[in-house]
Amino acid sequence: MNDTAKEYARGLYMLAAEESREREYLEELKVIAQEFDEEPSYKAILSAPSIPFSTRSELIEKAFGGALSVHTVSFLKLLCKRGYIFLFDECYNEFRKMYLDFSNTVRARVTSAVELSESEKIKVADKLYQLTGQTAMIRYETDPSIIGGLIIETDEQIIDGSLRRRLKEIKEVINK
Repeated sequence: MNDTAKEYARGLYMLAAEESREREYLEELKVIAQEFDEEPSYKAILSAPSIPFSTRSELIEKAFGGALSVHTVSFLKLLCKRGYIFLFDECYNEFRKMYLDFSNTVRARVTSAVELSESEKIKVADKLYQLTGQTAMIRYETDPSIIGGLIIETDEQIIDGSLRRRLKEIKEVINK
């Protein structure tokens, strides 16, 4: 991660924390990230030094001024003014990491052979809380190749409870 992106993200996070609005700021940064993903030329325009900063600032204000907080819009303008708009994604990722770290939340990816029901998802979230002591922000995926069971991945560990892994272990024992 770029140190400059970390510093800018840290500054915005500290401001959000002072106002107890960390979650709101994270959601606003997500809106900007989605906009940049949907319209990559927008980021290119904002980073073009040939376009005066006042014009780029007006574009930011028109796009986000009414929808986002003053501080988030100012943050985006600051990145633009300093020529760091290309670091926005890194700033967003670092801010999100800080939010998760400070809000006692762990990121997890849960892979299953079939889509889980809501009650199964609740059980997985509860089990992750028991294992980590943290609330889990879970992304669910399906992969029929695991045959059955679950694979749970967090930043700290991988728990492979898939039937595919178990069958592989049995095969290794038989082949010995």
